[in-house]
Formats: sequence, C-alpha cells, structure tokens
Amino acid sequence: MRSPRGARSGQPFTAASPPGTGKAGKSDAKGKESRRWRDGLDKALELAAACPDTRVVAICDREGDNWDLMEKAHAREAEALFRASRSTRRRAFDAAGGKRDLWVHAAALPLVAVKTIDIEACGGPRAREKRTGVRLEVRAGFVDLVPPKDQPRGTPPLRMLAVRVLEIDPPPSLSTGCCSPPSATQRRTTRSSS
Repeated sequence: MRSPRGARSGQPFTAASPPGTGKAGKSDAKGKESRRWRDGLDKALELAAACPDTRVVAICDREGDNWDLMEKAHAREAEALFRASRSTRRRAFDAAGGKRDLWVHAAALPLVAVKTIDIEACGGPRAREKRTGVRLEVRAGFVDLVPPKDQPRGTPPLRMLAVRVLEIDPPPSLSTGCCSPPSATQRRTTRSSS
C-alpha cells in the first residue's frame, strides 16, 4: 500500500461581509460554503482523471455534509470522505426498512477497533489541554442514507460506509460541557472497500 503524498488543494473560508453590505449574510455564507465544497470535489475529480494510478480522496468537513454533493460524488464514482453534521438530521434505513436517526444507527454499528491516542493541545475559543492515553471506540458499517425531504419522490438512498469514533469514559470535566466536548465524530465515505 502506498503512503499519502500530501494535499493538492485547500480553500480557507470566512463568512465575511460581502463588499458594500456591512453585514455577513447567512444565506450568502452558506452558498459560498456549498460552492467551496463543490469546487473541491471538482478539483479532486480533475486530479484523479489526470493521475489514474493515484488514489485521490476529496475530504469535506461538516459544512460539506450536503446531499447534492454526496450524490455527485456517487454519480462520478469519486472517492470522498464527509464529516457528518448533526444539524443535517440525516436518517438511515435500518435492517427492517424503517428510518432511524443516523447517529443512533451508527452507535449500533459493529465495533471494529478500540484505539488509544494522544490529543495535542490547541488554543482558540475551544482551547484544550494536551491529553494522553485517550481511548476511542471505532464502529463502522455500510448505511443506506434516506434522501432528504426536499429531494424528488423516488430518489434512491445513498449507500455509504459510516465510521463512528467515540471517546470511552471521557473525564467528567469534558462530559459536563465546561471544556471542549469529548472526542465524538462520525464520518461517511463513498469508499466501498478497503
């Protein structure tokens, strides 16, 4: 297996005021953010076409958790990783065909690993101290995402590999919300095999 060679493209984003308006428009910021992720996927597709022997993966943060973007990645057979956003309220089909909250569904996925890591310190508004020996559980499995209500009737579900990472027994100070939240994240990828 080849090791990663580096990042090809990255775009900083701030929801700054559009020139002459004096205020940042929320819908304008959302549109710029959405366009940024579409452009990033397009660049990854261009690079993959130019380098067919190289694995190219588009990586999207929570703001890239967008149905149209995921659908585009599937349609173009692009490899993409999406960090899940709770605010999208994604649902997945369960084994019986019912619809469940994706976060609840992912908590029941098979446990594939327990890892111990160190988390580096960082500053800023969500500052945290360095922590060593942090234990994480990793759950993973395929999920069929329910299309959002704004999609046309008959839109098929999207099959993705979901990966859920959760800190085991976080310190009480993190559980009560007085500091940074415990390590908990969910990712989805279009990757169908390892």
